[in-house]
Amino acid sequence: MPLEYAFIHPNKASFHNTWYPWNVFENRFIPADKVHIQDVLCPKLTFSDITIFYGGNGSGKSTLLNVIAQKLQVNRQTLFNKSPFFDDYIFMCEYEIDKHYNAAQRGRIIVSDEVFQKILDTREANDKTRNEREDMHEYLVDCARASIPKHLNLDNPEEIKRYSDIAYMHRDSENCTVSKYINQRLAKTAQEQSNGENAFHYFVEQITDDSLVLLDEPENSLSAMWQMELARFIQGAVREFHCQFIIASHSPFFLSMMGALIYDLDTMPIRTAQWYELESMQAYYQLFKMNEEKFSI
Repeated sequence: MPLEYAFIHPNKASFHNTWYPWNVFENRFIPADKVHIQDVLCPKLTFSDITIFYGGNGSGKSTLLNVIAQKLQVNRQTLFNKSPFFDDYIFMCEYEIDKHYNAAQRGRIIVSDEVFQKILDTREANDKTRNEREDMHEYLVDCARASIPKHLNLDNPEEIKRYSDIAYMHRDSENCTVSKYINQRLAKTAQEQSNGENAFHYFVEQITDDSLVLLDEPENSLSAMWQMELARFIQGAVREFHCQFIIASHSPFFLSMMGALIYDLDTMPIRTAQWYELESMQAYYQLFKMNEEKFSI
C-alpha cells in the first residue's frame, strides 16, 4: 500500500482516469503472504507445478497473468490491454525462481484471442483452398471437353498453358482423372475439425518441453470433452516434460486437476482454496444434486 500511494498520489492531478493495474490488489492479500520490496511489505505469491487463479470477471486473474508474463518477458503472440502505468507497476514487482530458470526463459502465454484467431485463420485458409480447387475443377472439365487446335500462338503463355492442360487431360483419360490432376497441382484443405479440436491441437503444439506456460481461460475455446483432454495433457506435461503451468480459469475440469494450487480471487482477502470449496463449484453441485434422478448410473 505505501508503494501504491507513493506512485498514485503525485499523479492524481494528471489527465489519466485510471492507474491500472495499481490498486487492483491493494489490501487483498493476507499479511502472511507478504515480502519486503524496497523495505515495504508487499503481496507475495508462491507457485506449484500447476497454479490456478480462480475468480469472476474483474477479479484480476488475467491481470496477474499479464503481470507475470511481462515481468518474466515470456513469449506472446498477441497484444494485451495495458495502461500508461503498467510498466511502472511491472518495475516495482520482484520474483524469485526456485529451480527452473530455463523453463522461465522458454515461457509462453496463450490467450483466448490467439486461439480464436488460429481457428479463424484455418477456416479462411480452407475456404480459399476449396475455392481454388472448385475453380480448377471447372477449368479442367472444360479442358476435357475441348479439342486441341492445330496451331498455337507460341507467344501467348496463357494459351500454351491451357492447351498443354488439354493435352494432358486427353493423353490418358483413364489414369489421369480430374480429381487426380487437382490433387497433384493444388494443396488440400486442412483436415476438417471442430473448433474445439482445432483449439486443443493448438494448445498442444504451443506447449514445449521444460517450459513455463501461462494459459488465460483456455476453456473459452473448448467444449467440456476437450477441456478434459487438455487437463489430462497438462498433467502429463508436468509429469513427463517438466513443464510448469499458471492458469486463469473457472472451469471445473482444470480446477479439479490433482495437486493444483488454487488462489480464490473472489475472496477478501485472497486465499488458497480446494476446488470443491469454490463458489461456482458449489453451484454446480447444487444443480446436479437437485436433478440427480435425471442421471442414469
